[in-house]
Amino acid sequence: KSLAYTKKSIENYRNILQNYPNYPRVAEALFFLAFMLNDVGQEKEALDMYNKLVRTYPESPKSVLID
Repeated sequence: KSLAYTKKSIENYRNILQNYPNYPRVAEALFFLAFMLNDVGQEKEALDMYNKLVRTYPESPKSVLID
């Protein structure tokens, strides 16, 4: 059941990023999407999301956690 919730979270975060690019918490969505992707074994895609977060939102508190 936990895996199903994680996969649903991934779907929801992708939806936010795709459909709401001006959402004020996009950096958080990227961070948590990367975290969830890593959790389900999609390390390459997770790393891509973490890199996008750091490049696009370097001042975000979530970026500081990665650095």
